[in-house]
Amino acid sequence: MKARGFRVLLLTVLLATTISTSVSAESKGFTDVGGLTEKEREQIKVLVDKGIINGYPDGTFRPYDKINRGQLATYLARALDLQMPKTPPRFKDVTVKASTYDGVVKAYGAGLMGEHKEGKFLPGATVSRRSLAVVLEDSLQMKERYPQGANVTYKDIGTLSKREKAAVQRLSHYEIIKPAADGFFRPNQDADRLTMVVALYGLMETRGMLKDFNDYTFDDYFSKVEWIDRKGIKSVSIYPKETLTEWSSQEVREKHSKRSFELLAADFGKDTRWMNTESLYVQYKCHEVFAGSRKVPWNLEPHRTETDYRATVRKSCNP
Repeated sequence: MKARGFRVLLLTVLLATTISTSVSAESKGFTDVGGLTEKEREQIKVLVDKGIINGYPDGTFRPYDKINRGQLATYLARALDLQMPKTPPRFKDVTVKASTYDGVVKAYGAGLMGEHKEGKFLPGATVSRRSLAVVLEDSLQMKERYPQGANVTYKDIGTLSKREKAAVQRLSHYEIIKPAADGFFRPNQDADRLTMVVALYGLMETRGMLKDFNDYTFDDYFSKVEWIDRKGIKSVSIYPKETLTEWSSQEVREKHSKRSFELLAADFGKDTRWMNTESLYVQYKCHEVFAGSRKVPWNLEPHRTETDYRATVRKSCNP
């Protein structure tokens, strides 16, 4: 077999056997969304397919059911891939067995939602539209600054605090949250599941988080990649971007890892210096997990043949 074909075969086998994949859930035809707009139904489908929000076993979505603080935290954690804080907070009313525990702890750790009072989170409490607006704006501003704000003229905007008004103006500009009806924002009205879907979709779209993994390009992952010579050892020197170093869930990491290495191999694999693809991949994974943004560049050494991940880790990623 020619060297190039052999490298491709190795890469295919490696990616197929070492990277866990998940099939997106297919959105069911919910029986109670016929009265929604086509765009709203599509937004529900996208978020259901991504595992951010679910329907009910009876085939309904219940778009007008109110959401509570525990659910909001869970949706945010999934949508934004929030990280688990090193020291998880403790709440008197959210135990580790609670279905919302993971989301509550992550949202709190990210500074998006705080405790209510006296050490309680109140996961079952409803969420007003004014409170939702503040949480969403904080979520929008996590990574970048989104300074623009619409000059909204809601009839009841005068009832909002300065911070709430700024949040509503910003979210209106980026089409993340909409008025309730008839020119009113209804700040004290409880937010429902449809409001949450539209808001999360708009938030993720504005932040560029709805992009399909296969749409990511070489430049999305690497600021620079070059061949270098270190004391006679040829190496692929990689300068990763935040896309490869800022992640939380295992699933997201694996998908970015697979896509980015495929792009790297497709480009640099054309060079005769590229060898031992399977070993390069475990070196790559090791640097991704243990070096991250703390130790850059990541240097992969093609002459090495070790393919065992644990052995590679023990040898500081270059066995």
